[in-house]
Amino acid sequence: KFSNNSFINVGNNSYSWSFGDGLGSGVNSPTKTYTTFGNYNVKLLSTSDNGCVDSMTKLVNVYSQPEVSFSKSDSAKCLNNNLFSFEAQSTNADGSSMKHQWRYGNVSIDTGKNVNKSFSQSGLYLVKLITTTNNNCADSVFTTVKIHAQPQPSFSLSSNSQCLAANSFSANNLSTIAVGGGTLSYGWKFGNGKSDVATNPTWSYTATNTYTVTLYAISSNFCKKRLATLKHSSCSSSVLDLM
Repeated sequence: KFSNNSFINVGNNSYSWSFGDGLGSGVNSPTKTYTTFGNYNVKLLSTSDNGCVDSMTKLVNVYSQPEVSFSKSDSAKCLNNNLFSFEAQSTNADGSSMKHQWRYGNVSIDTGKNVNKSFSQSGLYLVKLITTTNNNCADSVFTTVKIHAQPQPSFSLSSNSQCLAANSFSANNLSTIAVGGGTLSYGWKFGNGKSDVATNPTWSYTATNTYTVTLYAISSNFCKKRLATLKHSSCSSSVLDLM
């Protein structure tokens, strides 16, 4: 907005404004919005009712607004060892320098053009980039990234050890995944070269030994976790080893 401080001791004034972009106004104190950055000579012409004329010209600077954008390495990852990379790709037409601030879910903040971020819990996170020029012109843009829940495999065995004759082991699958984490499928390895994809498998051994039974739980979002337990198929006591 331009404030007109002109006065005349006797009589009245009329006013004509030229904004330097080919447009003008006859309002006493006009408001003006420029559509293109640059330097503009704003001229106020004052004319009294007696035909006396005077004028004043002032320079105004209109700085460019940054065009804010950024890239991300992925849209979604599993919780375990997740790491996202973000790169600011903002531009500024008038060439002034820029600084970048990153916000993640309105909780943590980073600065810099290129940043890496990991998340400690599953869920949907808002990632926002605010770019500010050295003329204090700012704009922002945001996107979302998804952290998929990790399966939590767990199982119990019908027995920890058996004698070789007529041995038969079965597993009770107790695996879980957080709400929204998808459905689970399973893969079993029994340590004897055999495997199964059943939820609750049954199997046996043909030789006395110590065997590692491994359960893989895989979500429909392709997040995987494993749990391994050592079992004996002889009459000796068993040793449990959770991994």
